[in-house]
Amino acid sequence: MALSHPKPYVVTFRYQEQSLADLAKLTNQLTLAGFTTSLTSEDGVLHELGTNSYGISGLHSREDVTELATRLGETALGQTPEVSLASLEEYLQQINETKMPPKA
Repeated sequence: MALSHPKPYVVTFRYQEQSLADLAKLTNQLTLAGFTTSLTSEDGVLHELGTNSYGISGLHSREDVTELATRLGETALGQTPEVSLASLEEYLQQINETKMPPKA
């Protein structure tokens, strides 16, 4: 299904770490494929993504992004990672919902 404009997605990986180099390998593999560690929202605000989370914008379907991220994760880690996908809007909403309320 083709989209009419680029949509920013965030993929988050969960996997069993085998070594301290796993995160570096994963980050390298994903950035070579066009993923980033930050995304800009529609209102122009730059959002740094959390550890094991990577962003990509483009005319991709959710299924294509998930499949690509899973394959890149397998290549980098030597195992099949659990990959969750959210739009940038969904990702930011999840973060806001999990924030601790301020102390009184």
